[in-house]
Amino acid sequence: MATLFSRAETRRLMIPGSHGNLSAVIETPDLRQGQKCPMVMIMHGFMGSKDSPLEKMIAEKLLSAGIASIRFDFNGHGESEGEFIDMTVPNEIEDAIKVHSYVSGLPYVSSIGVTGHSQGGVVASMLAGKLGKKKVRSVVLMAPAAVLRDDAIRGNTMGKIYDPLNPPEYIEMWNGKKLGRDYMLTAFSLPIYETASAYTGHTCII
Repeated sequence: MATLFSRAETRRLMIPGSHGNLSAVIETPDLRQGQKCPMVMIMHGFMGSKDSPLEKMIAEKLLSAGIASIRFDFNGHGESEGEFIDMTVPNEIEDAIKVHSYVSGLPYVSSIGVTGHSQGGVVASMLAGKLGKKKVRSVVLMAPAAVLRDDAIRGNTMGKIYDPLNPPEYIEMWNGKKLGRDYMLTAFSLPIYETASAYTGHTCII
């Protein structure tokens, strides 16, 4: 009997997130029938997207190594639902937990790793700390922006100055985007290191 194969596939889909549906892309390598492979969640940075050159390059490199990936836009970013002004690091972690739950249910996934750039690196590290090494096999952080908490305490986010004890309703960023008060308030006391340090699995920090 001939062995059945599934071809390498790129699939676009929507996954329910913290503030509406999240736009995602899954890249799957060639697999024999019943064969499993690792899956990597790729998380973009502040004001980034799943379709930026870095995220696409990582997905391509993983695919060539026989590893599946899912890259997605956080709420208020790219093609995902939600408003940027409502985005916070905690609700991005919520988004990531929902994406992790989705890929955990895919029959061909043997394990899940996470990687994130800048703010996505903060989300990846905190996600790993929350879920533990049984659910997150490995973590790669690229220029993780853990300084975002220190910035919020100083009242200086991306060069935008404000009163950290009484932040405004929003601050104007670039491209007409508005960063909401909830972002600043939650960033002020975000337990980045406290949460991330609970993860004891394989970790690479770049």
